[in-house]
This record gives sequence, structure tokens and C-alpha cells, in this order.
Amino acid sequence: MNRLFTSTILMTLSLMATAANPDINQILNRGMDALERQNNDQAIKWFTEAANQGNSEAQFQLALLILDAQGLDTDQDQDQAHALMNQAANEGHPAALSWIEAQSSDTDILLDIEGEEANPEDDC
Repeated sequence: MNRLFTSTILMTLSLMATAANPDINQILNRGMDALERQNNDQAIKWFTEAANQGNSEAQFQLALLILDAQGLDTDQDQDQAHALMNQAANEGHPAALSWIEAQSSDTDILLDIEGEEANPEDDC
């Protein structure tokens, strides 16, 4: 399944969850439209606005954009993306939870759902 299709499905689920706040729905729609047009600057703008309001879908999408951006591989960028992914996971975003689980064996610093640094030796 391609990423855009998956993002569209996740966006639909998020819209259903945020139906009580039409402003967030409009912001997310603008972000998804920009993403579909491959206008990442606009997508980042709209997802940042919604993420700052606590929307887990926007946090997830913004984290993916940061992680996928060329030339944005500094520790600060990685930390920001991981923080956003953890925020989305804390809100119960299923794809963010799956992403964290899949990445946990590939990262130097493991973050648990609450955003605290996890100790991999605790699992032994």
C-alpha cells in the first residue's frame, strides 16, 4: 500500500475523531491537500498549526515530513520528529504507536509512550 493512500485513510479516521472541531478538520484538509500536491512547505505549515492544537494526525504527518525531508538529519530534527511521534502516540494514534514499535530496535534512544527515555536493559 503506498504511503499517500495510507495517509488518506489515517486522515479520514482522524477527521472522524475530531468532528467536534471543524477548524481542525479544515486545517488538516489543507495539510492533506498540500501533501497530495507534494507542496511540503504548505503541508508543514498546516500540520504545524493543527499539531500545536494537539491534533494527533497532524503530529504524525508532521513527524513523517520531518523524517522524510532531505538534508534534515540533524539531531535536533530527529528529536523534534520523535517528540511529535510520541505526542501522537500518547493520543492513541495507531500508526504512531506502530511506527514507534517498529523503530524501537533501530534507534539509539528509545522513547516510551510517555516520552521519557526508555532503558532497553529493563526489558531483559
